[in-house]
Amino acid sequence: MKAGIIIPIYNKWKELTVPCLESIKKYTELKDIIIIVCDNASADVKPDKIKTAGANLFGSKFYYHRNEQNKGFAVACNQGAEIAQQLGCEFLFFLNNDTLVTENWLEPLLQGILKEGVGMVGPLLLYPDNTVQHCGVMYTLNGHLKHIYQYFPHNHPVVGKPKKFKAITGAAFLTRTSDFFHFGKFCEEFINGFEDVDLCYRYVNNGYHCKVIPSSVIYHLESQSPGRLNEDLTVHNREVFISRNKFILPDAHKLFEADGYLPSLTKEYYFYVSLPLEKRQKLYDAMTADFSDERCYAMLQEEPYWLDGYFLLFDSLYNKKLYGEAQNCCETAFKFGFIFDKLNERYLHSVKKTQTDAEYRRILQHVGNMQKERDSLANPNQLRLKVLVDEEWRKKLFLTRKNPIFLGEN
Repeated sequence: MKAGIIIPIYNKWKELTVPCLESIKKYTELKDIIIIVCDNASADVKPDKIKTAGANLFGSKFYYHRNEQNKGFAVACNQGAEIAQQLGCEFLFFLNNDTLVTENWLEPLLQGILKEGVGMVGPLLLYPDNTVQHCGVMYTLNGHLKHIYQYFPHNHPVVGKPKKFKAITGAAFLTRTSDFFHFGKFCEEFINGFEDVDLCYRYVNNGYHCKVIPSSVIYHLESQSPGRLNEDLTVHNREVFISRNKFILPDAHKLFEADGYLPSLTKEYYFYVSLPLEKRQKLYDAMTADFSDERCYAMLQEEPYWLDGYFLLFDSLYNKKLYGEAQNCCETAFKFGFIFDKLNERYLHSVKKTQTDAEYRRILQHVGNMQKERDSLANPNQLRLKVLVDEEWRKKLFLTRKNPIFLGEN
């Protein structure tokens, strides 16, 4: 069993690639492993230095390929895969250079890929603060690809629960070499985005599924490549993706329901995730009977989708004139998709107390943009089309529009 670890790089040699390689050296049994660095014309380090560093860390197991211009993620990964194939690797592990592997990261992946029906496996990716960056990709009712449970505590029960996904991130995943080439490698029409999900759907359309193995943990800084978040590239990549994947059914609502959450719609048809109403009421009654900022904060750490808790905590902090902490409370709620007018109003009140007029205007524009994006997603016609194939789900979702956004104001 030989695996080729393929790492595409572009600049940030000292800041990112060196620590990444050193973590592999520290935490990987190298007996059946080779390391392949594919360099997209980095300007901050000379090729000889990369070769020397790689040889010092991995000896003859290190391979280096350089492009004389930046050809992008897909091309570099495909080049690395071709080298690994020529060297007889049975498995390919693609890894971003803005990552740090941890102890015993590889073996669970090698075991997981052997399970029947599994086409790709990936590790649990964490931010440096130990919250979740990636534990699977979902496709929402509004047609957006999102990381499920992003920003959740790493030890939350739903993070470790086994799931079958249609897609996982290309930042770190393992697949069989034969499958990767059989399904056509990464599509090189993409420019640093959507290549991974596009490949995953080709696997899924041929009867495979993807899995995240929580016992394998890698830290990920996320989107460190220059130009990675370029809006024009995002538009281009989305257009290419849609042209290649026309009939993808959403799965976010089913994944959330399986984990005990309530996929919900506002009256304006904005999709969000909530706790079941009975559980919300129980938590709300218990918290208001004996409220403290500390207890509320702890409960939100335990259950990040408890929307009522953000309202309660914000109001308490604001009334104590702890405006900065109140602002942070709202910003946390925004991360979990809670873009609601009543919460936005509270947020702007707190910002006005702590920021300059210029900064307040900037944040006001940002909130306005969030609301515009929310409203563009809240399209009843689009939602009806997305769930029309399942009338039962359509009825369930529409019933949630009657649920209150915040129990304390109803």
